[in-house]
Amino acid sequence: MNKEEFLNIIANGLSDFPASERSEILYDYEQRFSTGLSQGKTEQEIINELGDPHSIVKHYIDTYSTRFRKKGSYEDTNYQSNTSVKSKSTGFWVLAIILLLILSPVILGVGFGILGLVVAFVAICFAIGVVGVGFIVSGLLGFNQIISHFSNVDINIPGSAQVLLGIGSICLCILLIIGMIFVIKGSLFLIKQIINFFR
Repeated sequence: MNKEEFLNIIANGLSDFPASERSEILYDYEQRFSTGLSQGKTEQEIINELGDPHSIVKHYIDTYSTRFRKKGSYEDTNYQSNTSVKSKSTGFWVLAIILLLILSPVILGVGFGILGLVVAFVAICFAIGVVGVGFIVSGLLGFNQIISHFSNVDINIPGSAQVLLGIGSICLCILLIIGMIFVIKGSLFLIKQIINFFR
C-alpha cells in the first residue's frame, strides 16, 4: 500500500462527511506524510506508524456519529426538554424563595413554635423516664420512709406497685419517643411530597 491508496481509503470511507471536514482530515494525513518523508522515512514506514486506514475511518465515523447525536434533532429535543425542565425548576425555586421572604415572619413563628413543642415533648419523655427509674429504684430499695421523712409526705405505696409503676412509666416514655419519630418522619415525607408536587 502506498500513500495514494492510503488516502483514497480514508477519502472513500469518509464520503458521507461534510466536504470541509473530509478535506481537513485528508490534509492532516497528507501533512503527516510530508513530515515523515522529509525525515527520511518511506511511505510504508509512515503508513505503519499511522495504522490501518480502515480503523482510522471507523474511528472518525464513530466520533462523528457521537457528535451528530449530540447536535442532532433527537439530542436537541432532549436538550430543549431538559432546558425547559431546568427553567421550570429554577422558576419554582425563585418563587419559593420570594414566598419564603414574604412569609418569613409567619414561617419563623410557626417553626419556632413547632421546635418549642418538640423540645417540650422531649423534656416530658425524659421526665417520665426519670420518674419511672425513680419508682423502680424506690420500690426495690425501699426509699419510701426516707422520702416521707424529708418531704413530710406519707407514701403508702407498696414496693412492688412502685416497680410496676416505674416499668409502666419507662414503657410510656419509649412509646412516646417512637410516636414522635413516626410523626417527624411523616411530616418530612409530607413536606417532600408537597415540594415534588409543585415542581
